[in-house]
Amino acid sequence: MKKSKVIALLFVFITLLASCEKNGNILSENSLSVQNVKNSECRPDVKSSDDEETLRLVAKGDVLYIERVGVQNCSFKLEVNVSNEGNTIYVKELNASPIIASCFCCFDFSYEIKGMEPGKYVICVSGRREFKPLAFTYSPTLNKTYKLEID
Repeated sequence: MKKSKVIALLFVFITLLASCEKNGNILSENSLSVQNVKNSECRPDVKSSDDEETLRLVAKGDVLYIERVGVQNCSFKLEVNVSNEGNTIYVKELNASPIIASCFCCFDFSYEIKGMEPGKYVICVSGRREFKPLAFTYSPTLNKTYKLEID
């Protein structure tokens, strides 16, 4: 009788353990990739101010779609490098243009980070400036715009 109670309790424990929801997965190191990198032409209709730098995050399956408004050199051509250490994502926005102009203006940037899973993340965006890390939760309903703050 005692043996059957132990087996029953063990069965209940295993069932409960297997049915618990996880609070997001931890990604393997450098498991993310970037795709569909685009930037607009210089936007003279938008005042170029560092106060206007924003980051919009939208979930699309396992892809994090990013739209950004940012101030860059007028000859800017976006190149993006992405890496991750667990659920901390590092985004480096680089200027791939060999030309350096003597002016700055606003651009619209967009790119996608593939390999996302539901969970809590921190994204660190850098380029012409370093921005403060931004915490967010990746879920199918993610569609939010954040103002980037200079670190």
